[in-house]
Amino acid sequence: MSKLPAPIREAYYWINARGNIGRTVANIGAYAYMGGIKLLGMKPWKDLAALCVVSHEKKCVYIGIPKIATRTFRDVMVQTNAEIFKASESEKPGAFLDIHAQHPDYFSFSFVRNPWSRALSCYHSKIENAAIGKQARIHSLYKGLTPDMSFEDFVRWLGSEEGRDDIADRHWISQHLFLTNDAGEMICDYVGKYESLNDDWASICEKLGAGDLSLPHKGWNSSAKSGLTDYRTFYTEETRAIIAKRYARDIELFGYEF
Repeated sequence: MSKLPAPIREAYYWINARGNIGRTVANIGAYAYMGGIKLLGMKPWKDLAALCVVSHEKKCVYIGIPKIATRTFRDVMVQTNAEIFKASESEKPGAFLDIHAQHPDYFSFSFVRNPWSRALSCYHSKIENAAIGKQARIHSLYKGLTPDMSFEDFVRWLGSEEGRDDIADRHWISQHLFLTNDAGEMICDYVGKYESLNDDWASICEKLGAGDLSLPHKGWNSSAKSGLTDYRTFYTEETRAIIAKRYARDIELFGYEF
């Protein structure tokens, strides 16, 4: 009873993929179902449903980690430059592992983000003042999460038993889990950084022979637009230390510091 039954979980992702109406129906159903789970004291499942974009034309696969410009890469590979990549997308648990097993020779790439910055972005978009859709689904499922909680309380929650990776939502689960196999081995060929997004993307395009493709500004630069240019101002010594402990593996593996 610790995990959502597989058929129900897969039905949610299938309906969610049907477009805007499908996402609305899926989220309403999930809100009701997961509210029941919360009342029964059941725990959520580890949510590793990453966006994967596959191009057989360029023999590459992009692994999208939530809160790191996923909408931007979906746009640039699937829509804006469809004739170059001829790409298709998938968003379900373990999608990258399946693709990697089928096409081990494909060049795989992803982007990671400073964990302190990512936690703040997650709070603003998924927790703070959120009342409908996926935000409501998240609140209904996780004990202790409320729309009016402060950022400090959210960070404390992330460091608690309820915020651990074993039952984490994809928006705050540790980033390395999207890019490693069951043995903890890195199976992604190229890991760029959110902080150097344009330069790293240019390197990827050069390797793929895709030309000079600019990145559209979707959500990845929203923090700058809203004035949140320095995530460090939102942290105290306590909350800084909590994130350092909670995401220690990401910080070590990807070379981040506060």
